[in-house]
Amino acid sequence: MRGHIAKLASLTEEEFAHFFSHFKPHSYKKGQVVIKEGDKVEMEYFVVSGCLKAFYINDDVKMQYPAVRHAHLVDLGLPGLVCGTRATIAWTGITDVELLSLSNSDREKVCDQVHQAERFFRLRTNKGYVAAQRRLLSFMNNRCEGPL
Repeated sequence: MRGHIAKLASLTEEEFAHFFSHFKPHSYKKGQVVIKEGDKVEMEYFVVSGCLKAFYINDDVKMQYPAVRHAHLVDLGLPGLVCGTRATIAWTGITDVELLSLSNSDREKVCDQVHQAERFFRLRTNKGYVAAQRRLLSFMNNRCEGPL
């Protein structure tokens, strides 16, 4: 994880140790549900190893989205954590999965204490926003039939 963080933020050994001390490890077996639709989201998760899939089922379609190593994984955009709403997307392990979790209060605390941690999360959020916009445009282009 250190190498991944170093791509976005410069942390001293001491800052990294302090930052990393706020994360909690979790292990899930293949097929095990990490977050299910309707769960209260109290943590954000980072994929250390393994692969997960996100899925959403409505009356017409089941939509899936894979998450890979070092993905920032919380209900695809953090609405459950940030807005205090329930999860709208379920996450299940495609393989055995190792995750790190961080509570919102610990995230805020470490961002107040370590400026580069705030930079890391800001840049991750920006990249996630751009990726979400690309997925939306891709979805819209693949679903549109004929002129609007």
